[in-house]
Parts: sequence; C-alpha cells; structure tokens
Amino acid sequence: MKRPVFIVLIVLFVIFIVFAAFKIANHEKYENVFEEIYSISKTKYSSSSTLFDKEEDEIETKYKEIENVEKVSVEYHFEDVGGGFIVEITDNGSTYKVKYKADDKKLYESFSGDSTKEADLKEVFNKEFLEDWFETRSSRFSMDNLGDVEIVKE
Repeated sequence: MKRPVFIVLIVLFVIFIVFAAFKIANHEKYENVFEEIYSISKTKYSSSSTLFDKEEDEIETKYKEIENVEKVSVEYHFEDVGGGFIVEITDNGSTYKVKYKADDKKLYESFSGDSTKEADLKEVFNKEFLEDWFETRSSRFSMDNLGDVEIVKE
C-alpha cells in the first residue's frame, strides 16, 4: 500500500519539476532595467480593472513629496508603437528629464536650467525612481548593473 502512494508522489514531483523548468526556460529576459520597469508596469496597467486604476497606473503620484525638490513625476505611455515612460524632476527652474522609448530600447536624458543642480537632480532620479524599484521588486539588475542600455543625451 505504501509503494503506490510513494510512486504517485514521485510522479507528481517530476511533473512539477518539468513544469517549473519549462516556465523558467520561457521566462522573458529583459535587456535592461528600464525595459523591465516598462514591461512590468504595462502588465500591471493591462490587468487594472477600472478606468480610475488605469489612470493611476499611467501617472504615478507617489513621488509628490520629496524633500527639497519641487516636482517628480512619472508618466507611462502604454501603446504598442511608441510606448515608454517619462520621468521629470523639477526644482527652482531646473529640469532633469529621462525618457525611455520601448521601440528602440534607449534612454534619453535631458537637462535644462542651472548646471550646478544637474548632479543633484540625477541623484533624486537614482534614489527615488531606480532605488525604489530595486527595493520594491526582485530584479536581476542593480544600481551597479542597469543592463545593456544606450543612454542618449539630448
């Protein structure tokens, strides 16, 4: 009586292992952290059930209250062609903007205003956007390894 139960358990375990291996083999590999952020956010957006949820996913609002910075906004564009996201950080007339375009998988950086503030605004981007991503999600990327991404200065 014990032997058939043991055999059934072994068969179920083998099926589970094969299924897990199949899922791992077919897992989507992202080239860089920005592609990962866009893709996961797009999946979250498409699974939102109401228009209000979709609007909240399209324009993140959790970055409103950052010490010493006027505004940090994240806006997602979930189109099949031309999709991506824009992170804009503004403080005292200086603006640091990062655009990720999903079509060409490039990151576009631009800065306008007081050049002494550029490093500070980049630090806000790294701390409030990227580090927040790594703290709240499990990612194969890190602050030291953002993946294969071309950064274009505009």
